[in-house]
Amino acid sequence: MVEQPLGAVGYAGVLRELLPIALWREDAHGRIVEWSLAAQDLLGFRPQDVLDRPASALLVPEGNRELADQLTHRVQGGETVVGTLSVRHRDGHQVAMETWIVPAADAQGRPGALLIAVETSQVLRMRDSLAALESFFGVLMARPQ
Repeated sequence: MVEQPLGAVGYAGVLRELLPIALWREDAHGRIVEWSLAAQDLLGFRPQDVLDRPASALLVPEGNRELADQLTHRVQGGETVVGTLSVRHRDGHQVAMETWIVPAADAQGRPGALLIAVETSQVLRMRDSLAALESFFGVLMARPQ
């Protein structure tokens, strides 16, 4: 079995193949304290490269820092934020992600955040696949027996 650093989180079961879900958690200071293997796959950072480092410096594209600060303030105030956000990949390109940012207290009870993110292109691909299946099965069900 491969050793994972403390704070590395495994894959989200069967969805790994269908719709990889990146999860990471930040403490009250915005440092990454948990990082899933799906986050590694989607964003290129290994757990040991991100744990205990500021998420904003690693993941937020230059032009989005002010927005990130505003969202952090809202989440630390207890609000859940949902939206399409650009996240920086390790190689520097931006990845559009459907993102849920949920308040989650850190180990000392201070306001932190749990981030759940899915690559937007994968969501659209899955939506199109489901629509095609629905159309196919709709035609089959409408055929006279």
